[in-house]
Amino acid sequence: MNKIFYKYRKINDLTIDSLKNHYFYLANPSNFNDLDDTLIPNEFKASFDEIINWGEKFDQHPAVVSFLAKNPSYLNSPTFLKKMAKIPEKIRGLCHIFCVTEESDNNIMWEKYGDLNAGICIGYESVFKADNYLLEIVRDIGNHFVVYDPNDENKIYLVLTKVKYDRTSLEPYNPFKHDTAKVRSGFLSKAPKWSDENEYRAIIMDLLDTNFDPKIPYNKSILKEIIFGSKTQKSKKIKVITTIQQNYNIKNINFFEMHIDESMNLIKRECDCRKIVP
Repeated sequence: MNKIFYKYRKINDLTIDSLKNHYFYLANPSNFNDLDDTLIPNEFKASFDEIINWGEKFDQHPAVVSFLAKNPSYLNSPTFLKKMAKIPEKIRGLCHIFCVTEESDNNIMWEKYGDLNAGICIGYESVFKADNYLLEIVRDIGNHFVVYDPNDENKIYLVLTKVKYDRTSLEPYNPFKHDTAKVRSGFLSKAPKWSDENEYRAIIMDLLDTNFDPKIPYNKSILKEIIFGSKTQKSKKIKVITTIQQNYNIKNINFFEMHIDESMNLIKRECDCRKIVP
């Protein structure tokens, strides 16, 4: 069951470059418009056994493990908590996210991310496998947050997961009790006021801080739709169409324009590229 997901963008040099070189840009959430995005609460309560297991699992210095195991109350002392205060920001700094939505006619998205209806919306086709929507990429990034197809070693995917719009049930992350999956679940929770975005996310965690390259090339065949906003200038349409002509099989891509109907709703209508770029 394939499904198209959409990315709203301004038409600028960065967008043209991403189309030309067919890559997703996985942004760091510290640059998102939601200031709380991916900031998850922490707690540091732990038993003797949990501290010992944590030390072994993460290869911590024996002296540190021994001190904490003998003095577990230190984990909630003002001195320790002050040292740990920047942990959420540090974890967020290792996170890279590609955001898409199910809708191509979302008025709010066109205004916020589609350059006030003067930009573009790009449709990427996903495949549905193992209860997940997947976007095929073509660079092995050596990260356990991607999926490798067991039936075809040449196929690699980013995993798309639906965002939950509920921060009230978000449990604190405890490094002595939880693994990275717990961190990832926290990165998929947003406040209800953002629910109109109907967002899905592909998340990469660079836990080893390896100067991760956020430009992830995708299989060119998954680009299926180019949608121009109702106010997109002809010159920008020409730039996008020319880029597609030069770098993709344009016959496999559908082009649309957004229009406003009598009820002030956005309507997606197919457009003929030959009338824009002869």
